[in-house]
Amino acid sequence: MNLILFGAPGAGKGTQRGSLIDTYQIPAIATGDMLRAQRRAGTALGDQVKSYMDRGELVPDALMIDMIKERLQEPDARTGFILDGFPRTVAQAEALAKAMGAELAASRPICDEGWLPMERQIGSSGQTVAPKLYLALGISGAIQHVVGMKGARTIVAVNKDQNAPIFEIADYGIVADIFEIMPALTEELQKARG
Repeated sequence: MNLILFGAPGAGKGTQRGSLIDTYQIPAIATGDMLRAQRRAGTALGDQVKSYMDRGELVPDALMIDMIKERLQEPDARTGFILDGFPRTVAQAEALAKAMGAELAASRPICDEGWLPMERQIGSSGQTVAPKLYLALGISGAIQHVVGMKGARTIVAVNKDQNAPIFEIADYGIVADIFEIMPALTEELQKARG
């Protein structure tokens, strides 16, 4: 069993996580806890982590991805796990897309900010796509975006606003923060693809 816990800070995710650990005997894998443990242990990785944290920087994506992959190979994670704290960057989102054998695209504001190139924009002023599966991660469902992806066979929407218009056209909807759901989704897809 692999679980994703959704909710705003203070919503009770930690309490539920403790209960699930006790009930199902599966580990909770939190990247923040892993980083702090490496620092305390004084490992080479801990020294690297400390140098980034002391400078107020994020730990590099490659290091985070490798750390999660390595942790999930441990015996206690083979029958299930709870994952918390990944992804936090575009590069980590790209790792999710790669795990799915998918392409990464975005709404106009993301492209306007330069996070992704304009050719990756979906919508009336961008590309029109019709994939078998469309993951609308953090997409509100504005009509300008919907016209570019409404031909998708299956639409899965994740948005923390339960009233987001995207849920009106989605086949499946999850009210959650994408930064909480993507880590577990990425890992499961990587495992499924072998």
